[in-house]
Amino acid sequence: MIVDSVVNHFQSQVKKDRTWRPTWANQSLPKLSDAMTQQLDAPFSWEEIRLTMFSTDGNKSPGLDWFGLSFYQR
Repeated sequence: MIVDSVVNHFQSQVKKDRTWRPTWANQSLPKLSDAMTQQLDAPFSWEEIRLTMFSTDGNKSPGLDWFGLSFYQR
């Protein structure tokens, strides 16, 4: 009896017609300019990689090779 009530309650929740759904249509989202797109598509420079490597805490979790970032910072 209690089990039936619980099952009926949740079945009625699932079966409800959801009329409101978020859509992306008619949204005025900001768009990237051509210059921004080119910057994002450009390869990383060695200087950017070096600055990122040495400005990051070396005690962060290891990568796929199980070496922490401090190993590469030496």
